[in-house]
Amino acid sequence: MLQMRKKLTRAVLLTGVVLTASVVTATEKITYVNMQTVFEKYYKTIRAQASFTRKKLEFKDRVELKREELRRLDQDCAALKRESDDELRDASARKESRRKLGVRVAALRKRSGEFEQFRTSEFRELRQQQEAFEQRLIGEITEYVREWCKANGHEMVLDIAGKSFNRMPVVLLYPKDLEVTKEIVDAINRGHEAELKTAREELKELESSLPGADSKKQGATGGEPAGGK
Repeated sequence: MLQMRKKLTRAVLLTGVVLTASVVTATEKITYVNMQTVFEKYYKTIRAQASFTRKKLEFKDRVELKREELRRLDQDCAALKRESDDELRDASARKESRRKLGVRVAALRKRSGEFEQFRTSEFRELRQQQEAFEQRLIGEITEYVREWCKANGHEMVLDIAGKSFNRMPVVLLYPKDLEVTKEIVDAINRGHEAELKTAREELKELESSLPGADSKKQGATGGEPAGGK
């Protein structure tokens, strides 16, 4: 019985050593990466952000031009309405003003419908283009990270930015020394440093022209919003 216990003890100890070694080996082959950070810092992502920000600003300008055209038509209608209601004018002049008013009102309604259709369809198309491009970038980045990790001896990669269906973090705790986010960001941008710098500068300049940019800047710096004491 004593010999049996000794054998069992040795077997348990040996199993523990093997399991510990397996866990250490497995841990060494697991790595962690923040895919959101890689996506945001990828030079192609920043370049695309600059491109789509420029398109948004151009879209905003086109919308404003069409809106100004509607304002002028509305002002014409208001002026013609006043003329048609002016009892100091003769009947024929008032009749002509009513005729012109009818034409302008019809044009205003038509242009208003066209404006809403333009604004909705153009915005939807721009958003679809951006989403499609982002999906291509995500596929490209995912494949790069996969190949990079294979080349560096990692057999499992966990995304620490991943969320579950109820928006909870998938990875709650992990060894920080096994995270390779910075290494991947550096590797994927290697050789494109000048392009990355140019894209960042362009994006910063373009974003300063977006609606609400000043208020965001004030909020970030703790400044007083316009109109404050």
